[in-house]
Amino acid sequence: MHQALEAAFVRASADLSARVDRDPLRFPKRYAMRAAPDGTAAAERLADVEIAAVYASQLAFGRVDLFGPVLERLFAEMDAVGGPAVWCKGCASGQRDSGDPLVYRWFSRRDFVALGVALARLQAAEGLAAAFTTLEAGISRLRALAPLAAGGPHFATWFATPSGGSACKRWCMFLRWMVRPGAPDLGVWTQLAPATLTMPVDTHVLRIAQLTGLTARKTADWKTAVEITDRLRGYAPEDPTRFDFALAHLGISSGCTGQKSTSCEACSLRLVCKIWL
Repeated sequence: MHQALEAAFVRASADLSARVDRDPLRFPKRYAMRAAPDGTAAAERLADVEIAAVYASQLAFGRVDLFGPVLERLFAEMDAVGGPAVWCKGCASGQRDSGDPLVYRWFSRRDFVALGVALARLQAAEGLAAAFTTLEAGISRLRALAPLAAGGPHFATWFATPSGGSACKRWCMFLRWMVRPGAPDLGVWTQLAPATLTMPVDTHVLRIAQLTGLTARKTADWKTAVEITDRLRGYAPEDPTRFDFALAHLGISSGCTGQKSTSCEACSLRLVCKIWL
C-alpha cells in the first residue's frame, strides 16, 4: 500500500502544473508568487494569500468549471481595488455591496461580503495564523467575528466545526495549503506542524479511500477524516496529508468513478484497489 501511495504521489507531482491548473489552489498561488509592488510590506502580501486561500477553499465544491469562473470574477474585483486584504477592509462600510452578482450555488455576494467582514476583523485582531492554533479554534474564532445576520440563510454553514461532526473538508484543505511546505502547497504558516493536519475528505477521496481499504466508513464526516488520516499517518507520520492532492486528483483529473474503466490502466493504486483484487 505504501509503495502504491508513493507512486500516486510521484505521478501527481510529475504532472503538477496541469493538475494545479484544475485545482482551487491556483488562486492563492497567484498571490504567493506575485512580485510585490514597491512599498508593499511582506505582511500585507501574506494577508492577500490568506484571504485568497479562504475564499478559494470555501467555494471549492461542485464542478471546477462552475466555481472557477466565480472565483476569477471575485479576485478580479479584489485586484481592482488593491487586492484581497483591501477588498475585505471595505466590506464593513458597504463598499462591496454592489457590482457583479457573484452567485455560486446557494451563496451570493452578501455571503462573500459578510465573510470579508469577518476576515478583516480577524486580521486586524490577532491575525489568521494566530487564530488557527487548531482547526476548531480557527473556525470558531472566525464565526465569532462574522456578522451572521448579514449573510444569506446558508452563510453559517461556512463555519461548521469538527466538534459538530463535519468533515470540514474545505477548511482542512485550507490548512493543508497554508501549512505544508512541500509542493504543491504554500507552506506560509509555521505555527502548525504538517503532522497535525487532517485529510480533506470529499467524494473523490472517500471513494478512493474505500476502494483501497483506508476506511470502510460510508459517510464523509469528521470520524471518517480522522480514520483516513490515521491510516495515512502510518505511512507518513510527519506529513499524512501529503497524499491528499494525489488521491483527490485521481477523481478530479484522472476520472476515477469507482468502476473499471480505461482510466484504471494508468492508475498507481490499481494493485491495491478492491475492484481489481
